[in-house]
Amino acid sequence: MVIERNTDRSIDFLENGSLNAYGLGGSVMLDWEHYRENYEIDLELRYTNIHLQSFGGSSTGVTGTATAQTANLYARWRAPTGMRALDRPVRYVLELSHSHYLGSQAGVLGFNYLTTLGTGLELDTSAHEVFVTRIRAVVRYVFGNNVSGVSLGLAASF
Repeated sequence: MVIERNTDRSIDFLENGSLNAYGLGGSVMLDWEHYRENYEIDLELRYTNIHLQSFGGSSTGVTGTATAQTANLYARWRAPTGMRALDRPVRYVLELSHSHYLGSQAGVLGFNYLTTLGTGLELDTSAHEVFVTRIRAVVRYVFGNNVSGVSLGLAASF
């Protein structure tokens, strides 16, 4: 097998290239939480806008500016499974997220949006002298135009 080296300068960045960048921006979020003994609902709506600028020492192929803009809707439902562990109920978790990419990042990777559907389990460790108060494992299916995949997320609350 023969592997040829591409001499294109934009590809050369991947070998010993560098990128220095700073950003200025922020997010605005509306959050609604509904807590009951039998279930919890969390809904979030977020808009993010960050201006990014490369600076000194960045490789030629990656200099410039970008505006990262995202609109996101996120929902989580938690409820007891009927099982108990560590003197607390084990809860199941259902998640939904939809992100729409705007500005200069829209379509750069071949998609303008991503939707995520997830399910998992959450263990409450707060009844014991443990540094972590919750541990959660969630399997997520992610899809958008021209993209799909599966992930496993592990989370800990302190």
